[in-house]
Amino acid sequence: MSLKQKWEIKYRPTNLDNFIFQDENNKNIFLGYIKDKSIPNLFFAGHRGIGKTTLAMILKNELGIEDVDFLKLNASDDNSVDVIRTKIKNFVTTFAMGPFKIVFLDEADYLTPNAQAILRAMMQDEEITSNARFILACNYPKKVIPELRSRCHEFTFNTLSKDEMLMRLATILKNEKIKIGNIELLDKYVDIAYPDMRKLIILAEQNTMDGKLLEPVNLDTSIEYKLEILDALAEGDWEKIRTIVCDNVDGDDWVEVYRFLYEYLNETGKFKTDTKKWKMGIVTIAEYLHRHSSIADPEINFTACILRLIEI
Repeated sequence: MSLKQKWEIKYRPTNLDNFIFQDENNKNIFLGYIKDKSIPNLFFAGHRGIGKTTLAMILKNELGIEDVDFLKLNASDDNSVDVIRTKIKNFVTTFAMGPFKIVFLDEADYLTPNAQAILRAMMQDEEITSNARFILACNYPKKVIPELRSRCHEFTFNTLSKDEMLMRLATILKNEKIKIGNIELLDKYVDIAYPDMRKLIILAEQNTMDGKLLEPVNLDTSIEYKLEILDALAEGDWEKIRTIVCDNVDGDDWVEVYRFLYEYLNETGKFKTDTKKWKMGIVTIAEYLHRHSSIADPEINFTACILRLIEI
């Protein structure tokens, strides 16, 4: 029996037609890339959960780039000079099986200044740029040096309007045959999640029961701190996670946090791109969840779990 697919994954756009662009001009630019079967180096900037990674994956698929010609790295983990000089350079200097290779650097704002400088030089090398394209995505574009950004065609992902988010949520609920009491209920969810579309979808799914969307009572704090844990895990910041759980988790909430990590581990950091690490992470979560039932201090146990996940 196959596992039920999470809404956040199930309703992730898979082509340009169902991706929500900022305007028609931007859409036409990307349609032109697909028609020409080529892209320039790209720089995507904008709030988390707005579609930067999704668009990069759509381009990969629409351009017919095979997995062997696609390197996806999360710069919050792989952000050193050595990563640029070895992992990326070795990838872009080998023969492409298809039209060209793509290096997708998510959270590129975490690259060290020296790593950014080396990447800029690499993107100026004509032999490399004839064989590979770079897509950089970040939440904080000012952290990326202008010399690197200038090597790319830059797109800023503005936040969706609340009306656009509401319409997207309503479409998902209709497809899932979920009943809602009134439109005001959807407004409450949008107010809580805005401007993060991914957060909105996760919220709605977690609070649907027996085919009905429930009132979002005190859900904003619950989902927010869990998403903060995922972000801090991607950054390898265990002390930040310790602070988050100390402020928000108590009693039976620990089991819920372990469950959230289990369900969304493959959506963060190195676990998004490395199936082996993701599986090891799941085993680690299971191990520490089992210990939780007999441990004296659940905070220490959870912190140990996070440290193990970071070390994977």
